[in-house]
Amino acid sequence: MKKLCAVLAVITAAMMLGMSVQASAITYSNPSEAKSVKKEAKLRKIKLLSVSKAQNAARKAVIKHSGLKQVKILEAELDDEADDYPAGTDFRPVYAFECRAGRYEYDVDVDAVTGEILKLKEDITQFAGLKDDRESYYVRKEAERRNLTLLNVMQAKYLAARTIGSASVKFKEIELEDEHDDYPNAINFRPVYKLECVSGGNEYEIEIDAVTAQVLKFKLDD
Repeated sequence: MKKLCAVLAVITAAMMLGMSVQASAITYSNPSEAKSVKKEAKLRKIKLLSVSKAQNAARKAVIKHSGLKQVKILEAELDDEADDYPAGTDFRPVYAFECRAGRYEYDVDVDAVTGEILKLKEDITQFAGLKDDRESYYVRKEAERRNLTLLNVMQAKYLAARTIGSASVKFKEIELEDEHDDYPNAINFRPVYKLECVSGGNEYEIEIDAVTAQVLKFKLDD
């Protein structure tokens, strides 16, 4: 475990050199817009849900989608979204929330009058560039259920480039799959990044354990 932590620390330091990370508390963005929406609702005699009730609706939606019980509201907005959600009127007050459940973030839009969930979108920035298919989704969710921390795509790319020994690598495809049949382990679940890449005119296939960062396969294609 100490070795893995050290490896991840090196990877993160290499990618984040010169950058700092700041934690932020819950914030309510654009207060002037929220005030304007509340004023317009009052003029139209429209009763808005309280932000706490809208937050609860957003939490319930994320819990149902993710299967996780702990959901944190990171940011809240109240906007007029008549253009995005036409409803036969030129005024559509909507609460927009950014939430976190486990290691995933969600954007949730809630109708500020009815409480209807208008949008629920999982933000998978940490997996940007990953082939978007049913298998990768299953692996990410199964890892979450088992409380396993996965390397993100940038970390997997860094490891692949370091294994090749080149800073100039073009990634053709990146997949995340459960490969416990090929690489048996005690828990019958082995999240593995499978990367196809090109460097120096050569093509490579690399497989990396998405939990331990171990390079399981390194193949130079003919």
